[in-house]
Amino acid sequence: MPNNYASDSFFGLSVLEKDKGPAIVVNNYERISTERTIFSAVHELGHLLMHLNSFDISENMENDKEEIEANIFASYFLMPDSGFKSEWRKFSTVLEEMAKN
Repeated sequence: MPNNYASDSFFGLSVLEKDKGPAIVVNNYERISTERTIFSAVHELGHLLMHLNSFDISENMENDKEEIEANIFASYFLMPDSGFKSEWRKFSTVLEEMAKN
């Protein structure tokens, strides 16, 4: 039975054990938006894909550069540049039409 902890200041973490493999833990506390929960999961996936050599259980400090890289990975994974530009053009067209009326 999983334990329930209510925290809106912790979003997720990833771990990698040589014998057991990788794992991602994401906080699904009801006060955290679904979008933030999804972003956290993909952010942690980014760490597992890009920072395998950084997993050290004795180190609990975050590496600012790696955090930025994981954020960039998650943003492109969830909204690729071409998809963003396509949606932005559609939205811009709608705004232009609304402004005309």
